[in-house]
Amino acid sequence: MSRLVAICALAAFASSHPQQPQRYLSPDKAVIAVIIPGGPKKSESQVELRSSAGKVLFHKDYTSQDGAHGFGVAQAAWTPNSQFFIYSMEDSGGRAAWHSPTWFFSRKLNRMMSLDDALNDSVSFPNFKLVPPDEVTVTLWSQGSLTKRKVALSSLLPKSANVDNH
Repeated sequence: MSRLVAICALAAFASSHPQQPQRYLSPDKAVIAVIIPGGPKKSESQVELRSSAGKVLFHKDYTSQDGAHGFGVAQAAWTPNSQFFIYSMEDSGGRAAWHSPTWFFSRKLNRMMSLDDALNDSVSFPNFKLVPPDEVTVTLWSQGSLTKRKVALSSLLPKSANVDNH
């Protein structure tokens, strides 16, 4: 019976990771994010963001040589206001099934940031929900229990980044 459970878990993981690159165009069409499957089993990912002119804004390779020590992107999306690209990941080796590292790219700062670090907590599930303009709801493992948390990504930027320099 436990072998059947393990096979079903592996099948679910494999089905949640597409075998072809997935493209995410920002709502304002200025930036495209591409999730590129990689690793021996194609269950891990590379993440790349490019301007509409083709300039690479960010690139990160989460693949591993053995296909069991990297991360695969589970969910990815742009915020409705086009200011943030957010993605959650799953450990390709199943070592930390309780944790789903989640990252967000700020166009204002041209920088990727860890949502876990920004919230000083651990995102537990790869599924998140976005609402306008840039609010995300995630499930956290906090003090021994699961809790939902909703936060505006813009509120997580360093205070100096929130100053309008016009």
